[in-house]
Amino acid sequence: MIHILPVKKSTVIITLLTVIALMVGCSERQDAKKSDILVTEKIISYVQRAYRTNPYTPDAIASHDHNHILSWGGDDLRFDGKTLIDSVDSMSRWYVTIAQFSQTAKSVLFVIYYNDQHRVYFYDYQKQNLRNLGSFRDVHHIEFSKEGNHFLFVAENQEGLFIFVDGEQRFGPLSRCSNATFRVGTTNVLYSTLQRGEVWIFENNTPKIGPFTEVEKIFVSATNRTAIVAKRGEQVYVIVDGKEEGPFEEVRGFSFNPTGRRYGYVARVAGDEQEKVIIDGNDVESFKEVPIPPFFSLNGRSVGFVGKREPPPSMYYVAESEDGKEVRVPALVAGEEEFLLEVNNSIREKKVYKSGLLAIGLRNEGIYWACVEDSGNRVVYFDVDRESFLKKCLALRIPGVPETWEYEDFIDGGEPCFVSENKVSFVALKHEETVRKSKIPIYKVEIEFPVP
Repeated sequence: MIHILPVKKSTVIITLLTVIALMVGCSERQDAKKSDILVTEKIISYVQRAYRTNPYTPDAIASHDHNHILSWGGDDLRFDGKTLIDSVDSMSRWYVTIAQFSQTAKSVLFVIYYNDQHRVYFYDYQKQNLRNLGSFRDVHHIEFSKEGNHFLFVAENQEGLFIFVDGEQRFGPLSRCSNATFRVGTTNVLYSTLQRGEVWIFENNTPKIGPFTEVEKIFVSATNRTAIVAKRGEQVYVIVDGKEEGPFEEVRGFSFNPTGRRYGYVARVAGDEQEKVIIDGNDVESFKEVPIPPFFSLNGRSVGFVGKREPPPSMYYVAESEDGKEVRVPALVAGEEEFLLEVNNSIREKKVYKSGLLAIGLRNEGIYWACVEDSGNRVVYFDVDRESFLKKCLALRIPGVPETWEYEDFIDGGEPCFVSENKVSFVALKHEETVRKSKIPIYKVEIEFPVP
């Protein structure tokens, strides 16, 4: 289905192209000017139940390029809409607990919970080769190398806790291990484990960094920079290339940019009610809350984030001061929050939302996703406001453009991003179809802007 939506109201011209599009089942509106936005929706798979294991996590995961999808539910597991595993007993409790596509989008690794066991599968869909890598008591972590040609998982069997690389048992038994990652360009593995009562980070079998009370996460950038979020006592530190930042009470949302040269995260200092936005080690700004931590464009040059604060007064009342003069006093308006979308040190959108849930199971109002293209000139964000809130929908919005497009939710892995200078891509469900249909279509959506 293709729609061409005009940015400004103008005369609609019916052309031969429009007539042809209608004949083949496509609806189209064409503006006389070149400022049109092209929206393309393509069904790439189906899911039987939209929300089986989590109210806002559809039972599916998309590849990074949004061209492939793994979905499950009912009696089978599907890849790109075709049955991949159909021998799962529908009378037993089963579901996919973890899944991840490789960066090259040539393979997928996933874990099925079935009959009190966790089964690990690797599927190379170029070769159409499905491998069952075994059953385990638990699987704590899975990950591909950045090149996409190796994978690992942390799993527990009868002999203990081990790290498996490319399906083979390699490190262990370990007393504790919650995360692991590859060095770029090698099969060397960085992981955290307990040694003599202290947590250390190992590279292969050699302790490298420590000790810590707890290691929350290990990150390796595309240029092999290393970052660690770890605790010493009750204080949290961020350690980038051996340099400590902190201490903090809480750290979340750490990420390197795609080139590995920049990074950002959100932190809160003990005793401070504000959350700090940290970019490249610098305290950029503080907010009551940061709903969206720093996010980067594809080339890593542009960076944005979303902060939340108390809105400026929108109502006043007149009172008498001590000297008898009339003064305007701000009236407190309960239940409002102001969201600010900033990109490259510039506020691109400022919007006030109602706070608090209207009904059980619905989202709060506010901004949920945002993305920016390389130059920072184009920004797209997705939010829930009063109108779309009642339909549980996320609305796509472009600053300065009145039109919106509504979707039920994004598929994990298929969240919105700019795939080129003038095109946004994502994978989503439609609200009306999740309500009315048992077999729910999954769409790949592309939104194309006019070339500047």
